[in-house]
Formats: sequence, structure tokens, C-alpha cells
Amino acid sequence: MVDKAIKDRTQFKSDPDEHAEGGSSQASALRIPESKGSQVKSIDHKGKKPDPNLSRHRMDTRSKSRSKSAGPVNCLMETPAELLHLAPSPFTTGWSGNIVRGTYDGQGIVVKLAPTGSDRAEALMTEVAAYHKLKEYWGKYVPKLVSYGTTAGGMVVYIATEYINGFELGIGTYSQDVVKEIFDALTVVHRCGILHGDIRASNIIVMEGWEVGVRLIDFGFARPIISSEDCMRERVQLERLLNEISRSDIEGTCHSQLGQMQACTAAS
Repeated sequence: MVDKAIKDRTQFKSDPDEHAEGGSSQASALRIPESKGSQVKSIDHKGKKPDPNLSRHRMDTRSKSRSKSAGPVNCLMETPAELLHLAPSPFTTGWSGNIVRGTYDGQGIVVKLAPTGSDRAEALMTEVAAYHKLKEYWGKYVPKLVSYGTTAGGMVVYIATEYINGFELGIGTYSQDVVKEIFDALTVVHRCGILHGDIRASNIIVMEGWEVGVRLIDFGFARPIISSEDCMRERVQLERLLNEISRSDIEGTCHSQLGQMQACTAAS
């Protein structure tokens, strides 16, 4: 999988402009804290100022391309690929390319890989910065950031988050309790000063089990909040998504019940 990541120079498979409306016209930036990777849980980030040697990771909200900066990648810690215990093939794909499962320090992880210096590598660093800002809510509303850095001798940038046992938001996972949890999750993201940047069903995971829970994932297009209007736009976007899913869920239920009635009528 690492070899594939080195060779994969394709651009993004999706553009946040297709899923977001409006937004600030200013270039935005999220900073990565002073720690530069490796195993996140062994590092205390509290009270540390951002490293001035780490340049900002920027995304112009009106542009489809990202500014590239070799500086931050040069500062990242190297992790041997064998320590990530990556599966031989991806289990899904996304804007970052192939996404693969692995194990790090005994914990199940989901790993994104991108060639160093690529737009997708820059997006992974944006995602790392977002997860640091959301650290208080790891395991509650967003996945825990387990590890990040470079591998393959610095040729590949990676980010590893905890594996989540759940399902993509959609028909069969929609309920009023789930809706409340989703809005609570988005509220705390905004409270941390950032916009998710890519609200869609595939980025909302409903936890498996009897207890209701959701996780917002994929923060590669996250950006700082400039005004309250930014938050309102993203909430409206979420409302529209949930309304679409709700209508589909109702239609699916009606079709299913109609089919059962027709089957009973035919049997009688």
C-alpha cells in the first residue's frame, strides 16, 4: 500500500465546492501544534505554542488547488511502514485516495496515505491540525488521532485515526436521536473554531450498538471560522442533507410496506 501511495499522484476525487455554499473569500489556515507526529497519545500538547518553523497549511476557499509547502513535511517524524501493519488492499476510497486499515501499538486504525509534496498530502496535514483542535472530543464526536507523520523514507505522508465500528449515515441509520447527535457534533466542531468543510453522508458515521453515537470524519477541507455566517451556512447544508435522507428513508419504508401488503394480498 505504501508503494502504491508513492506512485499515486492523482488529484482530489472530490471538491468541497461541490458540497458547500458560500464561505469566506479569504485564504484560511489551520496550524499543527509543535509535536510533529509519531504516536500522538505519548505527547502532551497542552500549553505549547505553535512552532514558528511550521508554515501554515492553507486552502483558498475559492480555488480548487492547494498551496504546497515542503516545510511542514520536512518537520514530521518518520514511522517505519511495518509499524502500521497495513492491510494489503484498501477497504474504501475518498478524496485522499485509498484508505486502508492497519494496527498501530495494538490499536485498530484507519490510515490515509499520500505522496509527499502532493495536494493530498497537504490536505492530510490540514486534517491533522483539525484533529488537534478537536482533541477534547476524540472518541466522542470525532475519531481519536492515533499517529501521523511520514513513512517510506519521507516519501509518503500518512495520518492514522482509530477504527470506528459503525455505518455511513443513510437509510437504516437515520433517527431523531441520531440527528440530535449530529448537530451536537457539528456544534462542538464550530465551538473549537473550525468548519468541517465537506459535509456529506459519507463523512458522518453512526456508531454500531444500542447506544446512540456519531462521529464526524474527514477534516481535510477544514478551515477556521471567519464569521458566524460561516457556521450558519454549514448548519443549513447539514439540514438539507438530513432532509434528503429523511425523505429517502420514508419513501423506502413506504415502498417496503406496500410490497408486504401486495405479497399478503397475493397469498390470500
